[in-house]
Amino acid sequence: MIRDKSRSVRKIYRPRAEILLTLLLLFMSAGWARAEEERKDWVFIPALAYTTDTKFLAGAQVIRFFGCEEQGEGDDCRRSNLAAALMFTQKKQMIAQLVGDHYLGGLSRHLVWELAYRKFPSTFYGLGRDTPLELAEDYTPSEFLFEVSYNRRFGEHWELGLEGEYGSVDFLERKADGLLEVGGFPGAESGDYAGLGLRAAHDDRDSVWFPRSGQLLEARARFFREELGSDYDWDSYSLNLRRYVGLDRLPGAPVVALQLAMDHALGDVPFHMLPSLGGDNQLRGYPGSRFRDKARVLGQMEIRLSELLGPLGLVLFLGYGDVAPCPCDLDLSRGKLGWGVGGRMLYDPTSGLHLRMDYGLGESGESSFTITIGEAF
Repeated sequence: MIRDKSRSVRKIYRPRAEILLTLLLLFMSAGWARAEEERKDWVFIPALAYTTDTKFLAGAQVIRFFGCEEQGEGDDCRRSNLAAALMFTQKKQMIAQLVGDHYLGGLSRHLVWELAYRKFPSTFYGLGRDTPLELAEDYTPSEFLFEVSYNRRFGEHWELGLEGEYGSVDFLERKADGLLEVGGFPGAESGDYAGLGLRAAHDDRDSVWFPRSGQLLEARARFFREELGSDYDWDSYSLNLRRYVGLDRLPGAPVVALQLAMDHALGDVPFHMLPSLGGDNQLRGYPGSRFRDKARVLGQMEIRLSELLGPLGLVLFLGYGDVAPCPCDLDLSRGKLGWGVGGRMLYDPTSGLHLRMDYGLGESGESSFTITIGEAF
């Protein structure tokens, strides 16, 4: 399963009109092998995109689903998966990603891991809620990443787990005399980060890919230390609340999805690890990590109409959030608003896996465009 990350390569911003039709046709044609009655064990998704930073981008993603083969396992079984993605761009950037999501012993144990290499352009806008677009500067990091999370289930829906993360970042390109070079931001130099953490969650959703009911309540704390091999010492705390309500009696059986996320980072936090707003999952309508700071609050709502015309669906979304140096400085009256509309195609009826294409609008004329798999939250 591709995890919810604003740093993901699946971001596509400010699309040009001449390629929107190509993207739409690709989105539609990716479901040519969709089976109505048989669940899929393999999913292949081609990718074609264009961004200002990368020019043309091409690649593919392959997902292998397994588990739940026995008859009668019902709702107590969730299928494991392995996902591999490889992307190349016209400007010779690349991403290679391998992700595993394993359910062991029924639902009693849950192992998630990710191994990735990225050489991909990003943009730094400064820190805070009021950073102007004029300050934007591009940089290209080369990053190796490994993450692992092991969780044990207690009771019917509670999980407790341990997490580990290691990353190494090398800056290949950076603006001379720009913000990153002269601003003294932690993480602006090449270096490593390593940390361990704890996770507690209550999860009674009826599906991972497309929940129609239930909720996820998740709390995480991570601690990055020099003793673990990190060049920076900092702590990261997060709270993630999600709720799904299916309105089955209404035409189209819509689902209302709600999310509230809060984050706080303390210490010598690398700028690229700060809580942020913007991207394909977190406040769509803005480029990735458009606003960064040590504290963040984000609320999102979606109305999902999954099968309006056969496997085709529609989503309306709205998000609002704020960033600040500390939680006490968060001010929702000065937050950022994003909204938009998305198309969906049901690719695998048994897992609820959808192909997603979202177009979002922000304030001051900013926008974002995303084509990927899975829901934003």
